[in-house]
Amino acid sequence: MREKSLGRWQDKFPIAGWSAEHPLVTSKRETMNDIKFNCPQCGTHLTVDAMGAGMTVNCPNCAKPIVIPFVQSDPRQRAAVSAPELSADKHNRAGTKRWFLLAGSAAAILVALAAVWFLVSRNSELWATKPSIEAKSAPQQPARSAAVMSAQPVSITKADEVQIQTTLREVIRTATPYNNLSELPRKLPKEFFENVEAGKLVKWVEDGFKKTPPGQNEDMRNLLFTGLDVAAIVTRQQQFAPLLKLRSQSTRNIYRLLREENVTNGLVLYKLYNEGTILRAPNTCIGIDIVLEEENKDLASGFAALLDGLLVTHRDGDHYDYASPLYAEFEKKGKPVIIPSENQSVNFGGMLTNGQIGSVKWTAFRGGHLDLRFSAFYLLQITNRWRVLHSGDNTVWMDFSKSEYAKNIDIFLLKPESTYAREGRPRGGDQEAMKETLDSIHPRLVIPHHLLELGHGLDAYGHDMGIRLHKQAPSGVKVLMLQWGETVTIP
Repeated sequence: MREKSLGRWQDKFPIAGWSAEHPLVTSKRETMNDIKFNCPQCGTHLTVDAMGAGMTVNCPNCAKPIVIPFVQSDPRQRAAVSAPELSADKHNRAGTKRWFLLAGSAAAILVALAAVWFLVSRNSELWATKPSIEAKSAPQQPARSAAVMSAQPVSITKADEVQIQTTLREVIRTATPYNNLSELPRKLPKEFFENVEAGKLVKWVEDGFKKTPPGQNEDMRNLLFTGLDVAAIVTRQQQFAPLLKLRSQSTRNIYRLLREENVTNGLVLYKLYNEGTILRAPNTCIGIDIVLEEENKDLASGFAALLDGLLVTHRDGDHYDYASPLYAEFEKKGKPVIIPSENQSVNFGGMLTNGQIGSVKWTAFRGGHLDLRFSAFYLLQITNRWRVLHSGDNTVWMDFSKSEYAKNIDIFLLKPESTYAREGRPRGGDQEAMKETLDSIHPRLVIPHHLLELGHGLDAYGHDMGIRLHKQAPSGVKVLMLQWGETVTIP
């Protein structure tokens, strides 16, 4: 593997879209802040800038998607970091013995402190919002990434709210339309973002979504979604820490709602991060493309207990985390995880496979990204009442939109770049093409997803794509944007 220089990326954003030439992945030029690990697919030794921890990239050698670990995955590297004294003089037995005694004492003290902290904190508001996974066991503190732990709580004044809203309205006035977040710094002066306080902006957005649920005050919700995009710009040097904290809290909120709510009528849709979706009818609960954050891995068993099955559109890391305990928990409980394989003999839009989980009949179709890499998409028939179409990362709707399968769609979970419905139409946010796709399929409700996927850094699609989709929707088609952690009930 050849060495790749990072120099040309030093003045750019810290996290870019993944590819075989990803700027964070190298085979040499290691520094003290690098993460060193082996590709789990081909075993190639890789060195990654520490700011890439948790991202999904393609291995430069085998081109398979891999998740950059938060800690050193090489046991020798871990030993060197956690116990440098052991390597200082491996023949000095007395020194080694003293080190173990000190380490044991320190560990005992830490355990005692942790016990005291746990007894105090379990009565706090924090633990009141984090239900236990098993009915008989108290919740344990999740393992959190450094990025999430670094985000500190803030408070905002009325003057702060006025300033934030004024700033965001200026973004909408001068920077829209935009597809990728990276367009915002090019359309606005550098000092514009230097005057934005990230912590206060994220707090205002979080509080705003609580006060303004889906379907209410469209103008305010558009401001809130624009605020999320601006927050990604101003927190990129913090590795998006405040947004990661918000994402983590939203996953726990969905878990809490699943445990507490009893759906007796209608279909409830729970919005998780990226394209993560949970659909719950009176007799069945099914998930699609659920990826648990590192700090929420303790919820794996609980989610597996609450869901009847899991559908995965493809194996990119923002849709499928091969290292997650979630899939093992489904296997333990004898519940299905469906991951279709590509069949190139099937045309794009053609059926790959189908089956049934509880009262949900599902059909997987062959789809493709913008570069036509494989991504399945799903049509779900739920209790003979609702027909739900989940796009995955598919962009190819021409043949499918002409088929019988595309008729009478109630809910279309759509990646906004999935926009063209006929040959020759440009891809990736073309407004006329978006309208064509919705005209041809004509669902009752469209929910845009794959917006602000932080693993893509500032190459992520911004919420303005969803706002424009709402304005361009054909008559009779409702567009509703949901933030992580929100739900909507379909009668």
